[in-house]
Amino acid sequence: KGSTSCGCCITLRLEEGSFEVPLLPREVLVSFSTQLRHSSLHLSTSTENKSNIPHPLLLIKFFIIVCRNMENIDPEKTPRFVFETIKLLNFCLEQLKKGVEKQWSLQQVVQYGLVLCETLFDPYQTWRRRLAGEEVSLA
Repeated sequence: KGSTSCGCCITLRLEEGSFEVPLLPREVLVSFSTQLRHSSLHLSTSTENKSNIPHPLLLIKFFIIVCRNMENIDPEKTPRFVFETIKLLNFCLEQLKKGVEKQWSLQQVVQYGLVLCETLFDPYQTWRRRLAGEEVSLA
């Protein structure tokens, strides 16, 4: 076992992901999805930081944790925060291509946004474990 890495800055220990995440009411996820949308819009239209608007990175980290309990995600439809995250990733990548000043912050948003996608679409880290050389059963 041990830690796994895919050549990026984020290294996860599979054993550390064992804490239990509670089932949250759907309204909480909807509310935080709306917050992510507002936060992303603020990031894309403003150069100043407002303390009353959470940074999108904090919200993405929240969704990463919440999604560890797969019952928090409706299997019938894609959660709204996924679309908001993809829009945010697109914006951040465009800004990184332009060479804007706050590159470190944008890079972190992109990295954690991708971890969120991995958490949603590969919750058992099959891809990451295979990349580390572990033989993974798909059954």
